[in-house]
Amino acid sequence: LEGYTREGAQEAIIAAGGKAASSVSKKTDFVAAGPGAGSKLAKAEELGVRIIDAAQFRLLVEGGPTVHGTLLDAGLADAAAIFVAPRFLADEAARSFAPAGPTLTIEESWSLVDAQVRRLGPDVLFEGRLRKGGG
Repeated sequence: LEGYTREGAQEAIIAAGGKAASSVSKKTDFVAAGPGAGSKLAKAEELGVRIIDAAQFRLLVEGGPTVHGTLLDAGLADAAAIFVAPRFLADEAARSFAPAGPTLTIEESWSLVDAQVRRLGPDVLFEGRLRKGGG
């Protein structure tokens, strides 16, 4: 991947909370591949695993809440996975994943529809489609 060594990409995945696997299987969520990718790319294509490029990889591992909020603001997000843990980590400069500024009315809020909820130990993962406005 452009801009990353193999080790650097693995470190970025782990730092973002992901798992860097040494092989591709049906359980693989996606494979990040650049020009000249080899056997892992071929295996991903064979298994129908989603393949992302370097720009998509950077968005996932470097984007964080600023990019996520910008996508919401621009109307470019149609689904969300929201991980809730019974821990709070932040400082006064931390930005929420939600659009900038307060949400003043139900009409300005975002709803998670067709939500799936999974418990992951003490944590909870909400996944669903996004819809702007109340209801």
